[in-house]
Amino acid sequence: MSKIYMYTLYSDLLKSNNPMESFQKQRPRDAILRKAMIREGIPDFPLDTSDASIWFPFLQEKTREIPELNIILIYKICDKELECKTIRSGGVYLYSTKEDAFNSITQESIEKYKIYSYKIDS
Repeated sequence: MSKIYMYTLYSDLLKSNNPMESFQKQRPRDAILRKAMIREGIPDFPLDTSDASIWFPFLQEKTREIPELNIILIYKICDKELECKTIRSGGVYLYSTKEDAFNSITQESIEKYKIYSYKIDS
């Protein structure tokens, strides 16, 4: 069964020359988002593909409330990426690769940025 992995990007933090400082600013923001997800009953990512789309309206609303918030959803099966979606400014957009999804947000190559994977504690 395919899974969806969720990543967050904040537009205002992308242009920083200090990636560690940006990461330190992002963590508390992600914690606030995670708490809101818990209140809504959203289970931890990764989610089964069949379970995820019911949460899109919540994520769309959060990106309308927080204009800097961009969400990247990566669909995988057996660690092979199938497709990606972004949720930003309330819209959902489909991409064939995570690089395309990332570049649509940053307008720059993904290679310029360091991507951190971490789990927010509930």
